[in-house]
Amino acid sequence: VDIEHDKVRVDLVFRMCQLFAEGHNNTMQNLLRDQSRFGVRVVNNLIAVGLKYLQVIGKNEKTLRAMTGEDSIRLVSTLDFFTEVTQGPCVENQALLAESILLDTCSTLMWTTFKIGAKINAREVNSMKSAGVAIMLALIEGRSDLMVHNMLATKLEPQIVRNRLVEVYKTYQISLEKHDGDLSGDWDDLLLEEGFGILKLIQSLTSNHAVTD
Repeated sequence: VDIEHDKVRVDLVFRMCQLFAEGHNNTMQNLLRDQSRFGVRVVNNLIAVGLKYLQVIGKNEKTLRAMTGEDSIRLVSTLDFFTEVTQGPCVENQALLAESILLDTCSTLMWTTFKIGAKINAREVNSMKSAGVAIMLALIEGRSDLMVHNMLATKLEPQIVRNRLVEVYKTYQISLEKHDGDLSGDWDDLLLEEGFGILKLIQSLTSNHAVTD
């Protein structure tokens, strides 16, 4: 192996961390945040590490717009890691992530328009947006309070959510017409997942009175 050119695959690092918590393993979800209960003296909060990385690669609209396909893979792996360590739910990790830069990043990701071309393709963009919605849903999963719901409601402007849902629907209609109603071979399932995810997000926030019309 050429050590000089052996780059660390950040996406694979977060994928490995994600697999540690696979299956809503609450013990491992907590372990990835705090190892002190297992007798470890020097604690490494891997979720906080992920948040620091997120702050670098997705800190604002300008940074997101400049993303390449490779960057999108790294961002998605980070968001997927966050989703896996919160689902179940793990309320401690939900609270940690909800009070971080994550909600700002997901909100910005939802309304940011990307220039599709050689640098980044439509599926890579849809992958990021879908992962952003997935982690927002994971943050409010199974909660008995409205803390995260209210935080989400303050970050997500209703018009932004509506506009993205309309955009998803219009893209679906265009694809439907392009393929004469047959989307079995050329349909981006991630876009569909995002659309349903947005609907679930709206339903959860409105049913819990976290947002107003």
